[in-house]
Amino acid sequence: MHGFPRRHTYHVTQNLLVRRLKNKASFDRKELLSKFFEKFPSNTSEYECMYFVDGPFGDYPKLLAEFKIVLQEASSTWNNLSPDQQRLIDAENIGKKLILIGKLKTPSPAHAYKIGSGILNEFAGIVRFYKHRELFKSEPLALVRDINTGKIYTIHDAPDPMHCWVSHTNSSEEEMLGLMSATHGSLLTSESASRLQRTVRLHRSALKSTSAENQLIDLWAGLEGLVSRPGRESVRIEYFSECLIPSLTLTYPEKLFLSAYIDVCAHAPGSSAILAAMPGTDSNFSKFVRVILCDEHKNPRIHLCKLLNTSPLLLNRVWRLSELFKSRTATQQTLRHHRKKVKWHMSRIYHTRNSIMHSAKSLPYLPTLVENLHVYVDTLVKSIQKVAKVSLERQTIEGALEYLGSWERYRLHAITHEGGDNNAPLTDESFWDVVFGSDMALAPDRDKEPFMVLPLKSPLVRA
Repeated sequence: MHGFPRRHTYHVTQNLLVRRLKNKASFDRKELLSKFFEKFPSNTSEYECMYFVDGPFGDYPKLLAEFKIVLQEASSTWNNLSPDQQRLIDAENIGKKLILIGKLKTPSPAHAYKIGSGILNEFAGIVRFYKHRELFKSEPLALVRDINTGKIYTIHDAPDPMHCWVSHTNSSEEEMLGLMSATHGSLLTSESASRLQRTVRLHRSALKSTSAENQLIDLWAGLEGLVSRPGRESVRIEYFSECLIPSLTLTYPEKLFLSAYIDVCAHAPGSSAILAAMPGTDSNFSKFVRVILCDEHKNPRIHLCKLLNTSPLLLNRVWRLSELFKSRTATQQTLRHHRKKVKWHMSRIYHTRNSIMHSAKSLPYLPTLVENLHVYVDTLVKSIQKVAKVSLERQTIEGALEYLGSWERYRLHAITHEGGDNNAPLTDESFWDVVFGSDMALAPDRDKEPFMVLPLKSPLVRA
């Protein structure tokens, strides 16, 4: 369907642009860029979208006509439907209507579906403005026909940014009890617990919302309600960034390795046997990190890479992890680079939030900003909960943030040390403390396997 996930776009960029640019040999810029853009669709075609809907569309024939939406009571008259598409129409037609939105000139059927969905939402929004209730529903998939070729595509609704690229792990009841102890127990002071409760409520509102604009506003309100506000308006973004970044920096290695570990287990079931055969009583997750980073496990690494030959993007991700954390110096540079990147993202989020609030405008990459802010707020809430749990006295949010800030400053400076070879490969004795930190509230348990759910379909191959 000419749809590319971000990981694929990054992979194409690495292979066609970055590697060539790093080469000292001369190259023609025009030729290089032409080859890059040839990997993506450039020709436009004319499409027609069919949606499966429910609601009193027939009550507003003139409004439908203005939006160029055609209500079709009978079954589809399209030809060349596949058996699955025909069964979809037959199943969805029971108690539902078909509407057609046509003559959309775009580079891909996925883009046509997005435009058609926007037209449908605008129609429903006008009716909802006067009726003050939701009257229309649309199924999360549709059929899109290329009018020029007659080919028909089955297109799914765009994923909700609040559910994209979140951690693969599934929370256990023990973690939920930990959050309850922070919001309704004795871990935090009453004032801090109240602020945490308010953030959880706003987080729930963001999850229920279907608008990326509302999701961003709710999440930002939850962040502002969680941390105390700075005294001067000019330092707001700097202050909120410094409240968030320590928890994100300290948990960044775990998120990277855990995401890769779960995808490897899903795509290469034989990897579990390779890890279990390694010496040591630590968890398979810990052994996975050892295989990637420690040279004494070169043979298991070769066997693991062979299992990933059919998943080149995943293999590339595992290789990149081995480069990012291959030594003390590399780990320190990775964490510092991540800190700068998050600060830049926070600035984009803050300015987009202000644009929505003051001019009702947002940028095309708004869903990506919602994904990022969602992960940021989730990480901060969980980090405060973990710090409060290990504290010997009732903790405040400000105290937890100071703890996290102190640990981040220590980690960024103490990973490397004078008098040693900071560029030497990590070993079984050093890798855990260097990558994850020791005696830190946010560090994972080396001997405990993470509670996780393997993805039904990896985002690496998501269309």
